[in-house]
Amino acid sequence: MSSPKGIFWVLLASGVTSGVAVYMLATKNGRALKRDLKKKKDMLINKTNEVLKEGKEKTKTFLKEAKKHGEELSKEISKVPENYLVPAKKKVRNSKRPY
Repeated sequence: MSSPKGIFWVLLASGVTSGVAVYMLATKNGRALKRDLKKKKDMLINKTNEVLKEGKEKTKTFLKEAKKHGEELSKEISKVPENYLVPAKKKVRNSKRPY
């Protein structure tokens, strides 16, 4: 099964290819075609920058939350007495690995 990232790139490439084909077959003169292509290019660049900015913000938020939860988990584990952890460690060490 394809990954969502791969599907995205296939859809993007087919969209760009279709767009170029439509513009090549359009009945516009050269100046109008260049102007339209420039507008579309600028729009695509702006949209891409917006998506990247949003992705960076979401990534930062996710990492902050993950760090916070990791610190909380670490604090909780440090509260557990060592004599409770020894049997668990032995059990993990003796368990069969799935790989």
